[in-house]
Amino acid sequence: FIGNIEGRDFFGGKADCIVCDGFVGNVVLKMIESVIEVFVKLVTNEIKKDFLAKQDKSKKGSIDKKIKALVETINSLPAYYTTSSCSGRIVLFSSDPSGRKDRFQWHFVSHDVVSYPKLKQAFEKISEKEVWFMIEPIIMHIAACDIAHAKKLLYLARDIGYKRAGIISIREDKVVMELNSTECLQTIVKKGAFAIENEHLKLLCNEANTKLKKTWQKIEKLKKETMKI
Repeated sequence: FIGNIEGRDFFGGKADCIVCDGFVGNVVLKMIESVIEVFVKLVTNEIKKDFLAKQDKSKKGSIDKKIKALVETINSLPAYYTTSSCSGRIVLFSSDPSGRKDRFQWHFVSHDVVSYPKLKQAFEKISEKEVWFMIEPIIMHIAACDIAHAKKLLYLARDIGYKRAGIISIREDKVVMELNSTECLQTIVKKGAFAIENEHLKLLCNEANTKLKKTWQKIEKLKKETMKI
């Protein structure tokens, strides 16, 4: 027993055990909760500010036009910020034996709907022996300040239709989520002497445009719902 202590000694390790009445104890607990909450927000805001100030390192070097409003909406919320995003894209590429995307040859990439003549012209210019056609839906990586906020956004996204949404990383300073939709398609269109016929390529082009428009609709829905948080 060391006697009475001052309020400033609560967090200084002066005593291992502190005895007080119920009212004082409740005030102290509420104060601790508030201090921790404020501290977490301050740290999150600093991390968020530093990250968003960094240069865009994506191949495109900028945020896709179709997803920019959603990114800005999420970044305006105190508990969240985006770390990467793509509004969906139509691609012609040649893969690498390693399977690593950073080693793929990207022959044609569009983040907007594509006309069949434009796609056909790009396809005919490719000299590689193996070529793949792919439509990728929206994908976003979002950091939240804690698990509770991450779950809140995940439940909202899944209700809209982001079925491939989940937590991919948990750290002391942030919880990172991946939001991914299901409007995807990937198929080989050229291998050696084989190449798909024009009608087949036209069909793929139409299907890709339809899927891209669907993923944009989900982007708009998520933006509207996120504004309510």
